[in-house]
Amino acid sequence: MNSIRIINFLLVFLLMLFLGCASNPNKDISVSEMKRLEENKKRIEAFFPVLAKQCKPLINKNLEINRIPIRELSFKDAKKLMEAQVFMADEQYEESIAILTAMESKANDNYTKAVLNRNLGYAYAQSDHMNDALVSFNKALTYGQNNLPHEILQTLRENVAGLLYSNDNKNKAVFIMEEWLKNSNKDVASAYYMLAAMYADKEIDRIKDALCPAYFAVTSSEEPKESYYVLLNLIQYELQDYMGSVNTLEVMIKHFPEEVKYKRYLAYVYEKLAKNDRAFEILSALHAHGELETRKAYETLAKLYKKKNDLVNEKKILNEAKAKGLLDDKKKK
Repeated sequence: MNSIRIINFLLVFLLMLFLGCASNPNKDISVSEMKRLEENKKRIEAFFPVLAKQCKPLINKNLEINRIPIRELSFKDAKKLMEAQVFMADEQYEESIAILTAMESKANDNYTKAVLNRNLGYAYAQSDHMNDALVSFNKALTYGQNNLPHEILQTLRENVAGLLYSNDNKNKAVFIMEEWLKNSNKDVASAYYMLAAMYADKEIDRIKDALCPAYFAVTSSEEPKESYYVLLNLIQYELQDYMGSVNTLEVMIKHFPEEVKYKRYLAYVYEKLAKNDRAFEILSALHAHGELETRKAYETLAKLYKKKNDLVNEKKILNEAKAKGLLDDKKKK
């Protein structure tokens, strides 16, 4: 499993995801909704008893958040902004950017500058001008201090961090996400996931620090994304926490039964733990259903037959893999 390549792919996927939907910031939720989410979190935590004890909260849920007075644009600016947003919704990004840029050049107060640059950031990002998006989101974050609601500032931090990371300014991206942690009193799965992926990058080299944010990404989601589980499992495997990896994979198999590859991965980890009988049980069952599929799966099952001194079936498995062209395909693992 090429963990770093997968981690980078997941981060790019997340970047595209939040740039597409971050215009709807987290809103305050009711007490009953908060209670329901907490109960759901405890349900998910029950699948990870070791990590539940090991990982201490990364945010201060009692953090006092300054409430910013509600502010509004002037009627003229609000009308022009709506016009720009209509262009953006219709994917006419150049027209939207032209309106917002002209407005921003004439803006006199920080609130208006923050609102306009935030919208400019989305327009640039959705038109694939990521460097310009980074500049605009940074401006929005700067002008937004004491002017924009806390939830919007936190979303801007995620945007800026993701763009910095994709622009290879990885240490600065980590710094911004750690600022997000310091300023948060709510669990946000996407932010935990992003920070974990950054820590897991070999250039950042903080794989141990990645474990708990990855765990909280899973437990903070009502229905955790498959990518959150994948990242957690990869980090556990990189840390040689093979029993932790087994636990996560078993949860993944339960939640994503159609993904046969997780059963294969589980067998590989069991073999790593020298639990050969369990590995053999999984791979032989997959073979019976025609689901080995990969070179590594065939080679591992053949090796397990050999350890059982069953040379007949070892040869049979290798011949079957060869007939399928898998033994000569070094790219398919």
